[in-house]
Amino acid sequence: MANHIDYTYFRKPFYEIPGVCSVTDDLAIREILEIAITDYETEVLKLFLGYDVSDADNFYNLYIAGKDSETRFIALKNLIVDSTNKRSAITGYVYFKFWKFNLSGASKHGFVRNQISGGEYVEDWGKICSTWNKSVQMWEDIHDWLIENSSTYPEYENTALPDELGYINVFGI
Repeated sequence: MANHIDYTYFRKPFYEIPGVCSVTDDLAIREILEIAITDYETEVLKLFLGYDVSDADNFYNLYIAGKDSETRFIALKNLIVDSTNKRSAITGYVYFKFWKFNLSGASKHGFVRNQISGGEYVEDWGKICSTWNKSVQMWEDIHDWLIENSSTYPEYENTALPDELGYINVFGI
């Protein structure tokens, strides 16, 4: 399955990831980001659209099958991804997960802060939380649109956003 977004969505100031934001892209960082996009895009779409491995006709599978050919799913895809302006509800989710899992690592003693070679370690949880919350707002808007258009999308069964797509703050509460 081709991704909805790519590394160019992370060149916007609010979603900027150093190393993929200039003409001198760091290919190693870009490759890591592309892997994250593939993993987390699928994860958030399954969360939001509803995925049940025992049900082949779940909304996620129907969307993936029709996103480039069925009018109703093309309309939904255009809400999820604005390719002209490089905006997507997926971007904030991937951005948060990318930073969360690249700012720390696991050791035999628990989670530790990764070392930065030749630089100063800085984390901006305020920005990271803000990008997450912007993404949640976009998912809420898409959810409301799906509910308003339930006659076109009767397979969409979520009555609310999944808990995993809730707002967060820098305190983790």
